[in-house]
Amino acid sequence: MVNRYKEFKDSLHNEEDIQLSWKNRVYPNPIDEYRHALKIDEVDIRSEVGYNLQYLEFMDALLDSFYLHNVVRQQTIKYFVINAASVIEAILFDYIKGKGWSENQQTWITDNTFNSNSKKQDGQEKRISSSIQHLEETRHRISFAELIDMTCNPKSKKYYVHGIGITKQDFNNLRSLRNMVHLAGEVPSKSSFHTFNDNKLNECKTLLHKFLVFKKFCNEGHEDVYNWLTK
Repeated sequence: MVNRYKEFKDSLHNEEDIQLSWKNRVYPNPIDEYRHALKIDEVDIRSEVGYNLQYLEFMDALLDSFYLHNVVRQQTIKYFVINAASVIEAILFDYIKGKGWSENQQTWITDNTFNSNSKKQDGQEKRISSSIQHLEETRHRISFAELIDMTCNPKSKKYYVHGIGITKQDFNNLRSLRNMVHLAGEVPSKSSFHTFNDNKLNECKTLLHKFLVFKKFCNEGHEDVYNWLTK
């Protein structure tokens, strides 16, 4: 039987590569460089986004350095897009929280409803209805679509991100890519295999770079940490 795993491993590395010493290994940017670059208030979100950026940088190096089988390459691009979207979503979430938005919201919940007997008035059957309600605090999990609507709409002045140079349609295109059903349907061209290609990768990298270096999301003087997105 042919050892497919060995063939696959050999296609990625030659024997000399495998013997590389630790000091010659290539590492992504240190997590602290991303933490210093990211203009994110919440420490946990800043760290999580930093680790995701390290992983994105690794995937970019993988795609750039190795000759991958088509399926492996396209699946790697898919997970690059998914992680890139999650980075943008997390940063936008932190941004609106910093502007005063709260996930804790109050909602009136109806306990009982009382209806009077109906009677005819103005040619219509009418009745009086009253209810007993209580106020309940709930947590609203905001969606990526809502974040895009809030930050791209000039009418939502408090949350609107002015001057970023990325359209609402650009954000929604990325969101649609992330939300794709990953199993092929009746139309093969609609499957992720046909969708996640080098063009989509480059579009995603361009959008992500423009977003990350924007002054509201990047501390001044740290823009260079994202240079790998422009290669």
